[in-house]
Amino acid sequence: MSFFKRWVKKDTSPKISNEARRIYYTNEFDALGDMTKDGMVNFDEFMRLMMLLGYPGGRDGCKRIWTHAGKTDGAQMSRDEYIALMFDKKIDTKTNKWRKLFAQFDQNGTGWATKQEVTQGLEKIGIPNTDQLKKAVEEMDEDNDHKISYIEFLKKQLRQP
Repeated sequence: MSFFKRWVKKDTSPKISNEARRIYYTNEFDALGDMTKDGMVNFDEFMRLMMLLGYPGGRDGCKRIWTHAGKTDGAQMSRDEYIALMFDKKIDTKTNKWRKLFAQFDQNGTGWATKQEVTQGLEKIGIPNTDQLKKAVEEMDEDNDHKISYIEFLKKQLRQP
């Protein structure tokens, strides 16, 4: 279980703008979905991404979404198709726990927050400011730009390289 996940009890997240959603969906697709970096995802990449985002429907549920999106066996989905699909409220609701948590820190919907904003946001939701928390926030800043991007945050939570 992620260090932060065990502390998050209730939904106190701000409303996420459509612009911020588009940024988050794009980041998810590029960093966690498109494993071959060809601008497309096949079904296995799509299913892996949905599972990483917490989609509860399993392989069968992912297959239903894939088919509903007009995709057949062997087909691929573009980034734009993925983004359009994720704007479906039912799908977004079942995959949004990390987006909602990150939006606590990303007050202006740019896809990043300062380390201080992340630490303060975590304190607001009840996570004590300990050395362990400071270390976790420091480790998220992979490129040492003193900011935490949504994808840096997500990779840390999902323990992805």
